[in-house]
Order: sequence, then structure tokens, then C-alpha cells
Amino acid sequence: MSAVDLYKPYTFTQKKLSNGLEVLLIKDDELPYLSFDMMFKVGSKMDLKGKEGLMSLLVEILDKGTKSRSAVQVMEDVENLGTSFLYSLDDDSVSFSVDTLSWLDEKTLEIFSEIITQPAFLEKEFNRAKEKSIGWVKRSAEDFSSYSNRAFNKYLYKDHPYGFYQNGSVKSLKAIQLKDITEFYSRYFNPKQAVLSVSGRYSDNIIEQLEKVFGKWKGNSEINKKADDISISVVPSVKKAEVLLVNHEAAVQSEIRIGHISLNRSHQDYLLVTAANTVLGGSFNSRLMKRIRVQKGLTYNIHSYFSAKKELGAFKLGLAVRNSKVGTALLEVIGILEDFHKNGITEEELEKAKQLLKNKFITSVSTVDNFSRLLLYLNSQEIPYSYAEEYFEKLNDLSLDKVNEGIKKHLHPTKIKILILTHADKVKSQLQDFEPITIKDYKSFL
Repeated sequence: MSAVDLYKPYTFTQKKLSNGLEVLLIKDDELPYLSFDMMFKVGSKMDLKGKEGLMSLLVEILDKGTKSRSAVQVMEDVENLGTSFLYSLDDDSVSFSVDTLSWLDEKTLEIFSEIITQPAFLEKEFNRAKEKSIGWVKRSAEDFSSYSNRAFNKYLYKDHPYGFYQNGSVKSLKAIQLKDITEFYSRYFNPKQAVLSVSGRYSDNIIEQLEKVFGKWKGNSEINKKADDISISVVPSVKKAEVLLVNHEAAVQSEIRIGHISLNRSHQDYLLVTAANTVLGGSFNSRLMKRIRVQKGLTYNIHSYFSAKKELGAFKLGLAVRNSKVGTALLEVIGILEDFHKNGITEEELEKAKQLLKNKFITSVSTVDNFSRLLLYLNSQEIPYSYAEEYFEKLNDLSLDKVNEGIKKHLHPTKIKILILTHADKVKSQLQDFEPITIKDYKSFL
């Protein structure tokens, strides 16, 4: 019997505190250890227009002092518990977490709740974080791969908030004031926008403990209302292939990104296209790896994926090649995409993809705290919690006809956007088949 056959998701209980805060309890008494994770359904897409990077600055200084503790005291108190206060920010949500030993649960909860519900937002901490972020953004172009991803998001999503860099730009960061942080926190950080998961060996009176530290927290009642200058618009579809060269004369090789707007995370076909992409470019034995790396030797790594988010997503493909091989690599990759769109995959490929996805899923939820974070993620995407239990059943139900039909529906090789971060003068002569071409200086994305 395989691990897949033996897999059973952790059981959990849903509760609500008196202030409306949703609580997920996931019991696991194997070790004297537990985790607190709080997710807010507010991500960087909610940044004020022209002040992108606001959410990133907010979460960076959230634990730098509370109403009753200085930044140093918070750091010392957290360290004395043998733990760390961590956060994870994406476009759709932000999560805060702390792990602790079971007998330190009350002390940990006290400081955890204080950081989240009573931040001081000190001027000196804000200024320090702001200068640090500006410096980081200025240096970010030195990492060509990450910078290409950032530029491609902007190219792909245009003025939709998903296209803006999570850490902001130099211009947008300079525009942010401390009052923007405090007003933003007041507007969006409240119990009705949050979900708290408690996983591990927690005490029988855990709800009473949570009520004690979080029960009086109310926050702003005007949830789900965006400021007037926040605009989440629909991204127009690409009608034909478009090419953008991002010129960086220090580039000794070319970073290539290919893709187009696609389905969102809660779309009924998301699992279907994930299985299909496992065959195309989502695994080491994918078609793209076999052809572009193994047979042609054009790159060390090539991958593709469906980057699905709450509102919309994108099909993305990335690789790096020598400047002299850009034209060759593009023709090879597009040829694979066109064949994939036309002919789909085989039954054998589908079965292997299903097994690989099952194995990955089991690994990703193998611990109780990882499982709790999956539940929070599902909540942020408005996907039922039952997804965790039904995952294998839904995967098994995928037929070859459905998958190949989905490939034609959601993958469009003739409507892609192509971005190449490169030394433009050394590459543009290879791209006669892709004209017209737009050229921009890399600094325009800072």
C-alpha cells in the first residue's frame, strides 16, 4: 500500500470568538509543540495607488514596538520564548506566525496578540524600514532572474495591482508616509478580515485563552471597502504575440519570460491545468526540460506553471540562455507550446502527472502546521476547506479528454507576451520572426 493510499488529512474544528474572529483548531499531541498562525485577507494588491510597497512596509514594522513594549523589548521577549515572529506576504493575503512549546502557550499568545492588535508604528522604525526598502529596491536589478520576474509581472498585468512589485518602487516608497500605514492598518486589520489557526498540542481551554487576548479586539467595522484611489481593473487579453526587450548592458546572458493572463485560483479547471503543466514544464522530466536542456543544451533550467491568484492568474514560463542563443531558444520553446496546445498529452503522461502531484501534496501537508497553513491559504482564495480532503478524488477524476480540452482552452501560444532581459544590441538581430519589438531600459522598472 502506497503513502497515497494511507493518506488522511488532519481533522480540525471551526470556532468563532465573541468578536467574530474565525478560529481553526487542529489537534496533534505527538510533540509538546504548537503553532499560532493568523491570516488577513489583505495583500499587497490593496496598496494605495502610487504608494505601492505600503503593505510590505506595514508588516516589516508591525513587530517593531507595541503600545506597551519597545521594539527591543518585543525582540527580547520573543527571543526568550525561543521562537520568532514571522510573516508571509503575497498579493492576496498576509500571514503572521509563531511557534512555541506547549507550556509556553499563554506567554506566547500574550506577545503574539499584542504585536498584531496593538502595534505602536513608531516614526523612527518606519523611517528605518523605508530607507532600507528603498536601498533594497535600488539593488534589486543586480539579481537578473528576480528582476526579470518583476518586470514580467508588470508587462503581463499592466496597471492591475498584481503587476506592481510587492516592495514598491523608489518613487512609490518615497511617497508613503507613516499616516498611510496607520490608516491602512485601521481600515483592514480587524477580526472579521482574519482567520487564526492553532495547531499542535494545545490545552483544553484554548478558546478561553484566545478569548482573553483577542476577544476585546474590534478594529474598523468598515471591512471590505477599498479606498477611492485603489483600482482593481480587469487586464485586457493579448490578441497576438508581443515582445519586450529590457535592455541591461551588463547582462552576459538573457533571461526569457513567456506567458499570458489565465484562470484564477478558484477556477474549476485549476487542478486540470496543473496536471497538464506537470507534463509541459512543471517537473524535471517535463517536455520542456527534455527538449531545451537535455537534447538541445540551451539552458540549465526551464520551467512553466500556472500562477493563479484570487482574481486572475497567468501562465508563465522562464529560462536563461546565452545571448547568442535567444532566437534559437524562443523558436524551440514556442514550437513545444504549439504542439502541446494542438496535440495535448498522453494517458501515460497524465497518470505519471497525477502520481507526482499526489506525492507533492502529501509532502506539503506532512506536518500539522503545514496543514493549518494550507487551510488558511484556501480561505484566502475562497476555496472550501474540503479541498484538502477531496484533492485525490478530484485528481483521480481527471480524464485525458478533459485535460486535453483544458489545454486548448487555457494555453494560447499565439497570444503570449515575451520579455527578454538582455543586452539588446546583441540579441535583437535574432528576433526577425517576432517583430515588432519594444525596447525599454531596465531602470524603468525600478
